[in-house]
Amino acid sequence: MTINRMFKETNTLLITESHLLVPIIWEGDLNLHSNEPLMKKSRFQNIILHGDTVFLLASALIEKQEAEFTFINEFDTTYKRSVTIGDKIFVEYNMVISEQQSKLEFLVYKNERELIMEGTVLTTSEK
Repeated sequence: MTINRMFKETNTLLITESHLLVPIIWEGDLNLHSNEPLMKKSRFQNIILHGDTVFLLASALIEKQEAEFTFINEFDTTYKRSVTIGDKIFVEYNMVISEQQSKLEFLVYKNERELIMEGTVLTTSEK
């Protein structure tokens, strides 16, 4: 059995209004996350992206660097902070690869190094 370890960091992604609105429109959630007057009164004090949207964007950043990282079997995430328009996100990740399965441990940061999410992903390679 071959096991390879990789420690890497992705490029940075600037969060735009499209990153906020497209998923919210698709999910039908226009009354909460993008409702500026309501969100200004919330603990977030600003409009925010769905946590799952942040996970998908983080996954896309990793996929741009890892050709075979596409078949997700299971994932577990913990959300630490919110993300809004203008934030810049990037991912640090550790990938342990075997012949049958890969385990990805990741940390998502915004701006300089503010931790916003951590988690693991189990994948398999399809042959």
